[in-house]
Order: sequence, then structure tokens, then C-alpha cells
Amino acid sequence: MSRPTLDAIIDEADLFVDFLDEMEFPDVIKRDDLRELYNTEFTKFRKRNCDNYVKINFGNIAKELKDRKAMHELGDYYSFEGIQSLFEELLVSKEHEKTMQEWQAQSKQNPCFCQFCGVDCQNMKNYKHHKTGARHRIHKFFHEIYTHRDGSSNPSGIEIQSEPPVNDKGFIENTCKPDEETSMTLSVKNTSKNVTQILRRHLLLWDTRVFTLMQKYRRLPVKPNRHIQRGESYDLLVTCRAPLDYGHHFVPMAFYFDAKDRHHNLIKTDEQESVVRYVSVHVIGEQHDELAPTTPYTNPELITEDDNITKFPGEPVPESGKSILAKEYKLTPYRRPKKLKTDFGQGVSPKNYRVKFDHLLWHEEEQMEEDIKRYDMFEVEMGLGHTGLMVLEVPGLLEKRPSVMKGDSVNIYRHKNRSVRYKAFVHKVECSHVHLGVGERLRDMWVSGMKFDISFKFSKVNLWKQHRALSDFGYAENILFPSQEVRRDETVQMKPWFYKHLNPEQQTAVTNIVQGTSRPGPYLIFGPPGTGKTVTVTEAIRQVYYCKRDAKILVCCPENAAADFVMRNLINTNQAGTVNMADIYRLYAVSRDIITVPASIKDSKRLNYDEFEGEFFYPAKVELKRYKILIVTLSTAGRLVSAAFPRNHFTHIFIDEGAHATEPECIVPITGLLDSRSETCGQLIIAGDPKQLGPILRSETALKFGLDQSILERFINNVDGYMKTDSKYNQYYITKFIRNYRSHEAIIHVPRELFYDKELECHGDPMILNCMTGWEHLPNKHFPVIFHSVFGKSEREETSPSFFNRDEISQVEKYLNMLLKEKKGGVRIKPSDIGVISPYRKQVEKLRKMIGKNNYGKKGEITLGPVEEFQGQEFKVIIISTVRTKDDFLKKELQQKELGFLRNPKRFNVAITRAKALLIVIGNPLVLEMDIHWKKFIDYCDSNGGFRGQCGKLSPGRDNSGCSDDISIGKASMRMLTEDPAWVARD
Repeated sequence: MSRPTLDAIIDEADLFVDFLDEMEFPDVIKRDDLRELYNTEFTKFRKRNCDNYVKINFGNIAKELKDRKAMHELGDYYSFEGIQSLFEELLVSKEHEKTMQEWQAQSKQNPCFCQFCGVDCQNMKNYKHHKTGARHRIHKFFHEIYTHRDGSSNPSGIEIQSEPPVNDKGFIENTCKPDEETSMTLSVKNTSKNVTQILRRHLLLWDTRVFTLMQKYRRLPVKPNRHIQRGESYDLLVTCRAPLDYGHHFVPMAFYFDAKDRHHNLIKTDEQESVVRYVSVHVIGEQHDELAPTTPYTNPELITEDDNITKFPGEPVPESGKSILAKEYKLTPYRRPKKLKTDFGQGVSPKNYRVKFDHLLWHEEEQMEEDIKRYDMFEVEMGLGHTGLMVLEVPGLLEKRPSVMKGDSVNIYRHKNRSVRYKAFVHKVECSHVHLGVGERLRDMWVSGMKFDISFKFSKVNLWKQHRALSDFGYAENILFPSQEVRRDETVQMKPWFYKHLNPEQQTAVTNIVQGTSRPGPYLIFGPPGTGKTVTVTEAIRQVYYCKRDAKILVCCPENAAADFVMRNLINTNQAGTVNMADIYRLYAVSRDIITVPASIKDSKRLNYDEFEGEFFYPAKVELKRYKILIVTLSTAGRLVSAAFPRNHFTHIFIDEGAHATEPECIVPITGLLDSRSETCGQLIIAGDPKQLGPILRSETALKFGLDQSILERFINNVDGYMKTDSKYNQYYITKFIRNYRSHEAIIHVPRELFYDKELECHGDPMILNCMTGWEHLPNKHFPVIFHSVFGKSEREETSPSFFNRDEISQVEKYLNMLLKEKKGGVRIKPSDIGVISPYRKQVEKLRKMIGKNNYGKKGEITLGPVEEFQGQEFKVIIISTVRTKDDFLKKELQQKELGFLRNPKRFNVAITRAKALLIVIGNPLVLEMDIHWKKFIDYCDSNGGFRGQCGKLSPGRDNSGCSDDISIGKASMRMLTEDPAWVARD
């Protein structure tokens, strides 16, 4: 048989790599497993597809892939990512640790077996020859790093000193700015008696093109076989030109030694002695020092009461004199079950529906009560307002950390005195202050300068609304668990489309809503990002309004922002199909602040605000029943239930952003205002995207047993008629939108593959979507997605549990400068075109400080915030800072199988689908790749030339990051202890 040609080997190697990619084999694989794979599955594949197939030996293929650096070998493994990535993976691999232990055991039984390479050399001659080879040297080097990760070990008779000295992370590290030159020194001293040490060679484990080792004084390359006499030192210099990327850049460096005795004879040993050191440069930005932790992080103090406490009441919030919406059904407190269940099994049914959600709601409530304690305030002063209310400044109030609303209560104590508790009620919330109604006892004893300790308590009104909704489950059982017996309305004559650009899926959804094809079950709109869900909802409302004269429409949203958006669309006179102003009304909760209401809604006068009194009120039921369209939040819908609105008064109930609420929240208007047992039962429409942000929950038990699963998600995954059949949805029950009008094809590729069954199509305006292709800073000019690898440090400060990362902030700053200040190549981006997302409150705070100092346009032009604040928004450019590194707290999160943002596919999906034309993600790839979704995204960037920065960074076993090894979690939720998220609005 003739030897294969080089061209044949190259072609076969290319086919093998393509085969591995197509079959989605891991990037790191055992050497023997890869050989077996080549000889079996790949060979079968080639024989099926090639009539004259001639097999090439695996050794030739492996050599070709290693020669071109497409594949790397380390120990018993091959990697298709790079030697540094392979090195990082093996450092934390339990399988590799087990293999090393097995090899060590074999070497004890067989003296010819190499414990570092896993090779049986058969005889001692071969074994000694093997130990002088490069492969053994590399594997032993890796083993040294694996077992001595602190960078301080020395072999006998050799001492290595450095300047700077080895730091607490095991690095010899300098700090400098990008592109600066810096240097470090190493002094190798012979401390042995009567022995000459010989520095045979040095080795860098991978090539960073950052560090160069040379002789200190002569500035010449380090020559092999340098003899170091007894007591002598050999001085070396590590020079470094800092890369342009921020963060820590490092490489392990090994020195190999032999020795001669006083007679100049080589001291024979089985193998050379070696020393490992890590040289590193930390590249920092201009504001690095300014953004440093103000004080070290400490766990916040919590208020604990004395056993025998004296209690004094506060002054409740008086109801507005204009509020005449009678509470015909009194909202009574629901008692907590004596023993909360902690195991419910998966799924819900009519049998377990009420009990399961009752208990899960209490689990979540108790976790919220525990988490709110993290905002206890100590030694604060209160002022006395002119209305007789006490005024308290609350840091973080604007960011809803904590969320305090009118009607909530506050416990007040004299500083360091826990024997007396004064209750107060929140009468008014404004900016960073709350106005408290306190009892006479506290008001009479108060003097200016008096110190108090404060704890916050939530009103349980929303909880009770949801429990009441569960108790009314029977009225809506046929809606929440519909049968397949569909009763359709008579054909209704549709009006011409008000929005002229509806696509076929949108038209189908609107038509079926108007015709009532899913009754009594809900009609679902499954709207992935940028597919025009809200346009469709407002079109459907307009069609129902104009086509059905007797229609009464209730529109509910989980939050005020979404409800306001629908209202503004329906009253916009610049759009076709504007509803009559006399027929529409926006009903707000009385706790709402008028400042937060959009100007167009205020100007319309179609809202429940008394300008003379300066407060919201609830109009009479008879007035509210007159309106054909009433727009509320899910919570405020509970006020209509309390007012005993007749069941089925509303012919259509729309719930927009239905995937963003828990099922108990969603059923407040369903079980309270509909009766599915009646032939005249209203039509329910739920719109949202179950693959985007769900409800924000904190309780581990509530999350484990599905309280975070929205009603929309439950129907699509579990209810007959709503689930996919033969890869299609039944259009009489549900329409899935597949045309994305927002993002460039490269941006929606990963979400399409991961979440939308590969069905999402790119239909946006090419002028907008392609405006950043060709940008000079894109690694691939045709691929407007960048993953920028930064190895910084997770830090915390003061009592805030939220993390921040200064190196990532510097990288964000660099990209903002590129986008806003360089203006090359004709690409002009305004600050308002950019959104910056980070999941951690403290990172957002530090980013805001950096942006403010750089004067990027007007204050607030660059939108900045956590993922939750970006749902429904879109920007030409999105920059995401993921923050986390391998710190001690990360280990604790992994033990509890939590990584917050980093292991929440819905938050990941929202974050990466906000961009129209350019998406930049900054983060630590080794942390992110712990999650399969982030790994898919990073691999996608890498395979398309969109990966920038380092491939990996050694974790030498300790990273303080403001945490000790023994981290006390307490009773607070993991999300509270890492992100300090904003609290959900409850009005």
C-alpha cells in the first residue's frame, strides 16, 4: 500500500475536523477516545460517502492537526481550542485528577510506566530515554503546575527570588497601562554545598507574545547550560510590552536544572529538576484607582428584637376622599399554613393547583422578608415634616433597593434599643425619601438629632390578592385546563388592517383573536424578540374595539411600564385606529407617583389622578364599567375583583408580557373576573415570550418547583392543543412569530438555535442592521459580534453584596471611546444608540461613574442598567459586562447549583437580543463556559473570528476577591448575596 500524499492527509484532516464540529463532539477529548472515534465512527462515515475511500493512519492525521496548531496535546488529552484552554480545563477536571491518580498507582507497580505521560516504556532503557524527551518534559511541567499552584516551590539547592515578589495569587506581577513597557527580575541562586547547578533550559507553556526572558545586565537571550557556582546568583530579566487588552495576562514559566559535583562530574538522576514561576502583567485603565473599593466588604448587620418587646402602633395611610370604588369583597389576610410543604413534584393539575401555589407563594414571601433585612438601617436621623409625617432618607430607593411603596410599614427602634418597637406606615415616597406616619408616642418623644435603627416590612396586599385568586380557581378551571372541545364565535367581519405592515403570522393571530377560535381556552401569542408582539396586541385590541360594538376590553400587564406603552399606542393620534378618548381609561394604583406617568397619558386626562388633591384615587364602579377599554396592572386588576365587577363583564381580557409574571399573579383577573362555566365567558388572550425574562424570584423552593414558570410557558410546554405537534403549533390556539425585525443575522443566530427551534428569520431594515459591518474595530468585518475576553477580578465594597470588575469597566470605556470619539470610516454612533448591560448593581453604579466622567453626550443618553430594565428595548449597539471571575463566592454558588445571570438562559437570551447592529460581550470565558448557553455563544464568536483577548487564565487556587474561604450565606437568597437586584414593583 502506497504512502498517502501530504495533500490527501490535509484533506482528510479537514474532513475529520468538520465531522467533529457537525457531531458536536467536545473541544477537549482523551487521546485514546479520539483515536477510537477516528477508527470507527468517522471511518464508517467516510465509507458511506466515498466509494473509493482509502483510510489514512490516525497518527498522520493527528500530526497534521498538531503541526498546523489546529489541535494541541497535553497529558492524555487533545484540545481543539488551544493549549491554554486545555490547560485550564484539566486544572479543574475531576476525570483528569482520577487519571493522574491511576497513573501514579500504575507507576508504583510497574517501574517502566511513566506517571506523568501514561506510557508503558516496557523496559528501563526505553524509560530513561523517554524521560529525556520533550513530551515528557511538557507533561511533567504540567504536573508541577497542577500540584504546586502557589508559584513558590524550589528544588533542593536552588532559590529563586523575584522583584516584585510572588503575590497572594501566586503571580510575579507588575501593573501598567496598555502598551507600556515594564520589567521584572528573577535571581536564581545556588544554595547547595559543593555542587554546581546548571540551568539547562527554560520553557513558556504557551506563547502570549507579551513576555521575553533575557540576561539582566547584558540584555542578551538566556543561553542553555548556564553553570551557576556555589553561592553564585544568575540574574534574569523578564521584559514585557503590555497588551492593549485590560485585565491579567500571565504565562507559567519553567526552569530545568542539572547538577555537577565538586569533581565536575554530572550528578546522575532519573530526570532534571524543575522550578515553576508565573509571570503576569495587570493592564489597568485610567480610572482603575478611582473605582477601587471604598472600604472592604463586610456582611451587613441585621436587626434582632428582644424577646419581650413593647410595641406602639403607627398612623395608617388614609384613603383619598375621592376613592369611591367600593370594596364589596373585603380582602382578608390569608393565614400561613402551619407547615409549609417542601416537595410538590413537578407540574400542576386541577387537583394540586391551589395547594401547590398557596405554599410556593408563602415560600417566596418568607424569602423576600429575609432578603429585605439586608437593607436594615442603623444610627439614622429622621426629620419632622410640616404635615406631621416623619421624613427618612433611604439610600438606593431610586433603584428599588429596597422597593418601598405607599402602604408599606417600617419598624423603628431607638438606636441599640431593641426592647421597644414603633410601627410606622409609608404615606408618601419621593426620590430618596419616604414620609412616615408614626404614632403619637414616637412623635412626642422625637427631638432633632435623635438616632434610630430602621427595618422595612412589605405590605401583604398583593400576596392576599393572589391567594384569593387561587381560592376562586373553580370559576376558571376550564380556562386554565381547557379541553379540546372548542366553541368558536360566529364569523366576525374584520376591519381593514390599521397597521398596514402586519405579516402573515400577525394577521393570523389578530383574526383568530377576533373570531375567538380558542374559547374557552386562552389564545396565546408567542413573540420572540423583535417580532412585533406589542404591535399585534394593539392591532387586536383595535379590531375587537371596532368590530364588536358590545366589547368590553381589559388590558393587564405585570408592570406599569408595559401598561403605559399599550395605552400610549392606543391613544396616539398619529396612528390609524386611534380609539375614542371617551372609551379608554388608565387605572393606576393609588400608590403610583405621578412623576412616573408618561406625559402623553397625563395630557389625555384619561387616568385616575386628582390634580387638585395631587393624588390618585379609585373612581366608582359605575363609572369604570362605562369604558370600553380599561388598562391596569395585574395587581390593580385585583381592585376590580374587590369591587365585585360582574364576572364576564369584560368580553376580552388581554394579558401582555404574560411570561414576565408568575401564574398566581396572572390569574388575579382570570379567576376573579371570568366564569368559564358560562356560555358568555370572556375571551382570554396572553402574549409574551416564555424564552425571555420570567418573574423575578428568590426562594430556592419556589424556583425548584416551578413558581418561576409563567402560565404562558406552562401552556406551551404541557397543555394539549398548545404544544407543538409535528413541528407545528395549532393556529386556532397559538401563533408563534418567526420574523425578527430588530437584529442582524449574526446577532440572532445563537438565540435562534438555542431557544426558537431554528425558526427565527431576519427581516429588519438592511440599512440599520448592516450599519456596523465593516467597522474598523471588528475582528471580522462581516461579523458584527465580539466576545472580548477579560480576566479581571470580582470585587465588593462596604456592605453591598453586589460585585464589580474594574478591568471590564476599562474595556467598556475603550469600546465607548471607539464608538463615540474616533468617528472613522463614516460610522456615526450617538450616545442614545448605545445600551450597556450588567447584571450586578455595583457594576452598573461604577459604570455610571465612569461614563459621567467621560462626558459621553448628555447625562443619561447612554442607557445603562441590569438585564431586567432592557426587556422590550432595542439599541443599535449593546455592550454587556458579565463581571464574574473565579472567586470564592463563585465556588459557593456552584455548590448550590446557582450562578444567577450566568446560569439563567432567559436573562442570557434577553441580554444578547437587544442589539440591532453590533453586540459586544465582555467577560471571563472560563467562568461563562460553565453554562452551555454561554459556551455556545463564545464558540460561535470564536468560529466566526469574533473572539478577542486572552483564551484562558490560570486559577492558582486562591482568589480573595473580598471574600474569605469560609463564606457565611445565612438565610438570604443567593441572588440577594451576589447581585443585590432591584425589587419588583408591586403596584
